[in-house]
Amino acid sequence: MAPMKNCRICKTPFEPRSWNVGKYCSIPCRGIALRDRAGTLEHRLRTKYKRRPDGCLEWSGLLDTGGYGVIKIINKSTKVHRVMWERKHGPIPPGVKCLHHCDNRKCGDVAHLFLGSQTDNIHDMVSKNRHAHGETNHHAKLTEEQVREIRRIHQPNILGQRFNGTHPCSTSGLAQRFGISPKTIRQIIERRKWKHVP
Repeated sequence: MAPMKNCRICKTPFEPRSWNVGKYCSIPCRGIALRDRAGTLEHRLRTKYKRRPDGCLEWSGLLDTGGYGVIKIINKSTKVHRVMWERKHGPIPPGVKCLHHCDNRKCGDVAHLFLGSQTDNIHDMVSKNRHAHGETNHHAKLTEEQVREIRRIHQPNILGQRFNGTHPCSTSGLAQRFGISPKTIRQIIERRKWKHVP
């Protein structure tokens, strides 16, 4: 027989069972504890959010590795902006993302949030120019200055003078000089790559 424990809610002695993990004497007491946790959630949300001058309601609590505010609810970490949306509008359907108009990952102001797919999220990111492109892309082999130089000195269909079999201003010559493929040089010249560089 397991040792008796006192209920955390009503203080009645009881024998622990697997469903109550030795904390509550009955299902009603467990329900009271869960409601109290919800009240604690309201308190945590109220105390951890601060209004910024730009209008964002910014989370000052724990952040995940992506910079989103997180809160533990019944031993599960949940993104706080999703909690805020669900409190106002109800459950978010599976596979649907809760996105920010304001692009502030810590913001929990429901007026700054909207629901959408991952595709909507990507389109929003590209339309606001927040994606890695040009030199900010960690795979970039060129700088913007080199791209401008390629466009400035490129001479298509060079005839006559040869430099080790390839003219230095031809597509192939530029590819050798900058350590990239001739196809990439053509895409730069035709502005299919590095479009943002004049």
